[in-house]
Amino acid sequence: MDEKPRATREDGGYLATSAAGCLCEFDEVLTDAETGRTVARYDRETVSLSVALPALVAQQADTDPAVLPPMHDCIDVDALERLVSERPRTDRDVTIRFRYAGYTVEADRERLAVQQVE
Repeated sequence: MDEKPRATREDGGYLATSAAGCLCEFDEVLTDAETGRTVARYDRETVSLSVALPALVAQQADTDPAVLPPMHDCIDVDALERLVSERPRTDRDVTIRFRYAGYTVEADRERLAVQQVE
């Protein structure tokens, strides 16, 4: 039987795991019970957004990340990584919002949020 991806609390963080092993370590994962919106924080220095996002969506969808569509089908992944990882040149924060695998995604320097599209 395949183990479904899930986030479990581990020594100060949350691990999104599947049968293949650890996908991503999140510092914090919070889900609003009313809206179903999940917000995760993780170390952008050690985990890329292109790894964290599929791990979080798969965990929320109770599926394996391998069955999710490639991120590059819906967004320029390299540009997204640069936008959320580089220091802003102004005092303004940048938040990118897009849809991926049936979820609305919001990404910025501090967090990653996903919510299933109704």
